[in-house]
Amino acid sequence: MLIIPFCSFSQKKDSISNVVYFESMRDKFNLKLEFDNDIVTFEYNDLVLQYSVRPNTSVRTVLGFSYRFIGLKIGYSPKLLAPEDFDKKGETKVFKISTNIFIKRWIQTLEYAKVEGYYIQEFENGDEVFDNTTYIILSDLKTQVIRGKTSFVLNQNLSMRAIINQVEIQRKSAGSFMPSLSYEFFNLSDVYTMFKTQSFNFVFNANYIHTFVINKRWYANLGFAPGIGFGINKLTEGEFSIITKSNDLIVNFNSFVNLGYNSKNFYAGISYELDASIPSEESVVKYSSVRNVFNLSIGYRFNPPRFLEKSFDWVTEHTPLK
Repeated sequence: MLIIPFCSFSQKKDSISNVVYFESMRDKFNLKLEFDNDIVTFEYNDLVLQYSVRPNTSVRTVLGFSYRFIGLKIGYSPKLLAPEDFDKKGETKVFKISTNIFIKRWIQTLEYAKVEGYYIQEFENGDEVFDNTTYIILSDLKTQVIRGKTSFVLNQNLSMRAIINQVEIQRKSAGSFMPSLSYEFFNLSDVYTMFKTQSFNFVFNANYIHTFVINKRWYANLGFAPGIGFGINKLTEGEFSIITKSNDLIVNFNSFVNLGYNSKNFYAGISYELDASIPSEESVVKYSSVRNVFNLSIGYRFNPPRFLEKSFDWVTEHTPLK
């Protein structure tokens, strides 16, 4: 009777915790399809000219693959959902590729995104405002973003794998602080107008994320992340390459809410993300200070090919990737 309590704790503490709080589905290969409206828009504003620049698409399709410790997403603008007013606003092409890598409680995200083809929605020159009955097409204008994010999950009972790429299923409600450092290079250029702006941004976020397990199939996620950082900007304009430089303080707040459904094989979810920042008054190019992003996703888990399983077995045995 006296030795029974000692025997009952013969397993590692985190092993018991993991079984209670989440179920691993890492032996399954995940395929996921997403639809969202996360596309860059901005305003141009100097002493003379002010106008809004918009892409001629509002939907981006993302195809995701995930297995064990890694996830990969490829985004594009499908022609099936493209608008038909190309003659008025031009064509917009969207491409994105991103990956998530898990090393124990560390998460590393890398992303490259490009949007090419915009139009001017409203044009203001001094006191005159030109209506948008006719649009100015900027077919050569493109934005490129190279972004990275390093995060650490403080509470091991919260599964970020369940939130990010669904290779685990959260079985018991849990929350965690997750400090993160984001860094990105942003490039906006137009060959025709000889206009280019480049930015290096670094932001530290104090994230808190909580998963509420409603029942065996339904769950909800809630998160918020105040952040502060700085940006280094360079603007090049005109035939003589006039250069303007500035350094900006970045203050932003990000929050999201998600409702999801989970079974052993099929899963789906709908989410809303709010990203608000304080724009710099000195910047010529001003990006939307408040962004509302909606996302709809559906996915399916199935057994991986044998060669893929063996390859990942070898990697997990010889590296810290799990």
